[in-house]
Amino acid sequence: MGFFKHYQGIAQTLALLSKTRRDTIECNELRRLERQKSKRTAIINTCADFLDAQNYLEIGVRNPDDNFNKIQVTNKTSVDPGLEFGENPVTYPMTSDAFFELWKEERLAPYDLIFIDGLHLAEQVARDIRHSLEMSSSNGLIMLHDCSPPNRYFARENYYEISPAKGSWNGTTYKAVWEYAFTGNFEMRIVDCDMGIGVINKMKPKSPQENPNPYFEWNRFETIREESGLLIDEEGLKAWLNSNKK
Repeated sequence: MGFFKHYQGIAQTLALLSKTRRDTIECNELRRLERQKSKRTAIINTCADFLDAQNYLEIGVRNPDDNFNKIQVTNKTSVDPGLEFGENPVTYPMTSDAFFELWKEERLAPYDLIFIDGLHLAEQVARDIRHSLEMSSSNGLIMLHDCSPPNRYFARENYYEISPAKGSWNGTTYKAVWEYAFTGNFEMRIVDCDMGIGVINKMKPKSPQENPNPYFEWNRFETIREESGLLIDEEGLKAWLNSNKK
């Protein structure tokens, strides 16, 4: 009996190791496929060109050479507390919540284009969306990174959790983004590249609807993501932006 349990334990361990290996291979392949697609910088610049944006805000910068310095807008503002990039050469070295309070107190000008790439947890992202809607102009666009995780391992809540996705982390951003896509007051689309680039368009009001996946079960989310019509490619983004343009 003891031998059987020992053998069973070994078999279970081997099965787990085999699954982990398969999951790691899958994550590596998904990451490779994402790298072949357009990057967030190109999508942001497409939106900046569409708007003829004059004022750009980026929340969550890290190294500005990765994205911020490449954005083709004359007046740019950057916000980051500097936890991941020690030099932190940004306009406002603080959290997005603190910046929003400063923006209100100082009565700073609204932004045409805002890109959110800060803390990748749903609660924070939901606040960043809400605050950005207030800080943006009436015809502004709010954009977000990490909106469409390739699989559940990329969408883990804890960055430090050992995972087949390794250091790739979209967090739970998708929960706040897709919640807004259904229940928000403005239309939203997710560009299917670079882990999902969300775009909220304040020129396109809509009526809120019920979130079809309020508990965010992953399997249900994967189905809804494909069937929702919210995922678009770059050409779809341009068509969506240009339709009913005011």
